[in-house]
Amino acid sequence: MENKQYIRICKRCNTQIQYKSYSAWYLANKNESLCRSCSAKSKINRVGDLSVLLEDSLETYYWIGFLLADGSFTNNRLELTLSNNDANHLYKFAKYIKYTGSYGKSKCKKQVYCKNLDIVSKICDKFDIQNNKTYNPPKSILKFSEEQNVALLCGFIDGDGYIQKHPKCNSFRLTIKLHSSWIHILHEFDKLISGTSEHCKINNNGYAILTIADSEILKKFKSKVIDLKLPLMSRKWNIIDLTYISKYVIAKKLKNQVIELYKSGISRKEICQRCKTSASNITKILKKIKC
Repeated sequence: MENKQYIRICKRCNTQIQYKSYSAWYLANKNESLCRSCSAKSKINRVGDLSVLLEDSLETYYWIGFLLADGSFTNNRLELTLSNNDANHLYKFAKYIKYTGSYGKSKCKKQVYCKNLDIVSKICDKFDIQNNKTYNPPKSILKFSEEQNVALLCGFIDGDGYIQKHPKCNSFRLTIKLHSSWIHILHEFDKLISGTSEHCKINNNGYAILTIADSEILKKFKSKVIDLKLPLMSRKWNIIDLTYISKYVIAKKLKNQVIELYKSGISRKEICQRCKTSASNITKILKKIKC
C-alpha cells in the first residue's frame, strides 16, 4: 500500500512542498510556512530592508553614492564598514534601511552587513554597479534627474572625497582621487559642480583626480545642495564657509568699483577715499585697462 502524500504549495514561489506526515503538513498549513529556500531568504533579509535603495528619493540616491564610494556589493550582499569616528553616519544608514543586525567588526570599525538575494542584484542593475567596482566604474551617472545626480555625487563625496581648508588662509578645496578607470565619472562630477570638466586629470602616479580649489564654485554648489536636505557629513561640508570671500573676489569687486567711479569723472584722490585703497593701487588698476 502506497503512503499517502501530503503536499502543499509555497505561497511565495509556488513550489510544491512534500511532507512525510499529516501532522507536519497540518502544522505547516496552519503557520503558512514557506519552503526551505524562501524561508532561508527571509531569515537573511530580516536584518534590513534594502528595497528602500530602489526608491527614487534623493536620500536613496545619496546613500547609493556613498555605497558606490565606500560600500561593497558581492554575492548579493551589501556591506558598509566605517571607522568609529564615522559610526554615527553608519547608524544613519542603518536606520534608513531598518537594520536590526549587529555592528561588530573590530574595536576601531563598525559594519552593516545585509544580504538580499532579490534586491541587491536589482540595485546593481539600476546603478550599473560592477563586481570589483574600484576598477570597474559605472558607464555613466548622468542618467537620472539633475537633483538625483547631485544627491548621488554628494554621497560619493562623503564616502570618498576630501574637503580641506587651506593651511594659510580660509579658502577650501574639494579633491576626489580614484583609479584611472574612473576619469570619465570625475568629468561628470566636475560638470555637476562647476559646469565644466577642466578640473580633472590623470596625475603622475596614474590616478584619476578631481581638484576644485575655487571657493566661489564650491560655495555655489553647497548652496544648491543645502536645499536637497541630505544626511551630509557635517565634518566635511562645514568646511565650505558660505560667508567666506576670497581675495580674488575682493580684488575683482574693487577693480569694478574703481573703473566705474573713474569713468563717471571722479578724481583719483576721491576714488582712493571712497574705495579705501592706495593711489598706487588705483594707478595699477587703471593702467591695466589703459586709462
